[in-house]
Amino acid sequence: GAEPFQTVAEAVHESIQEFNVKRAELNEGGDDGLEGLSEGLAAAMNALPLMTEKKRSIDMHTNIATALLNEIKAREIDRHYEVEADFAAQTQAAALKELENLMDHPKGTVMDKARAL
Repeated sequence: GAEPFQTVAEAVHESIQEFNVKRAELNEGGDDGLEGLSEGLAAAMNALPLMTEKKRSIDMHTNIATALLNEIKAREIDRHYEVEADFAAQTQAAALKELENLMDHPKGTVMDKARAL
């Protein structure tokens, strides 16, 4: 499978979850009256620059991951990766046949196909 991309997707998802938890904590506010409200507001104001930067970073990484996924799908790079990974477990004849099929496949660039060699 495409484990390297899966690792990236999981890391982006974890960052989004952490951001959402932190944002929820800041939004909760206290029920301790005016004093609790002012402490919560002060904490939120102090965290705002860090949270803004974290959100910008998450958005950037999400956009990059989405663009990579679209390119992987369009060129069927995951198929090339699987074929390449399977070569070691195949007989030479089977590997050559799979390589021929890969070279004849319309998806993928010349460089994508050359990596399998």
